Amino acid sequence: MFAVNAGWIRSRFGRTLPAVAGTLLMVVAAGYWALFTRSAPDYPVAFLPGLIAGGMSAGLTQAPLFAAAGTLAPDRAATGSAVLTMARQVGSAIGVAILVTILASGHGISGYQHGFDFIIIVMTACGVTNAAGTFLGRTARVSWPKSRPSAAH
Repeated sequence: MFAVNAGWIRSRFGRTLPAVAGTLLMVVAAGYWALFTRSAPDYPVAFLPGLIAGGMSAGLTQAPLFAAAGTLAPDRAATGSAVLTMARQVGSAIGVAILVTILASGHGISGYQHGFDFIIIVMTACGVTNAAGTFLGRTARVSWPKSRPSAAH
């Protein structure tokens, strides 16, 4: 729902506010799971609301990233898209590796509780970083040379 309406959300609120809200919604999702998930199965009450918040998080966070990559100049679009995709893949691989290690650290539900705590800490840091960058007005700028010298020169 949020990814489909990303254009409207961006035009109404800008790119950064949805990204900050998205990261903080993942904190809400993990916090919900940490509070309500127990060893007895109870999907509709204990897990589904967190999944809904997590889905909203993904829609609000990923759409602005792809939109930002789409605004690059044509000569930088391929590189910008590649950097975004690489960052997502590396982040996913490292995040999953850390999370699996944390899950294995506990017995039964306690490993999951530690995993939820990890998600809360990481996503809070992401939300604070995004918000700080917005409110401080600082954005990373990459300056690419217009042409690269060839080896023949």
